[in-house]
Amino acid sequence: MFHSLKAAGALQKDYEKSCERDLRDMFEKANMRRHWKKYGKFYPTSFQTAIDAILHEAGQKLGGERAEKPKR
Repeated sequence: MFHSLKAAGALQKDYEKSCERDLRDMFEKANMRRHWKKYGKFYPTSFQTAIDAILHEAGQKLGGERAEKPKR
């Protein structure tokens, strides 16, 4: 629902940022990543892209495993 409202431009910017933070926090949990790995393909493509970007930015793989962070 949040993603659809955001795409339609129907959210105030401060509320949009708050919801994005909530989504990011939810996907810090291994259970949510496992759920996403199993059921993510049933969500709209644009939402899949958004969640996959969140996981990538956080350096996480699906299924609760941490991706290796690049060495600097």
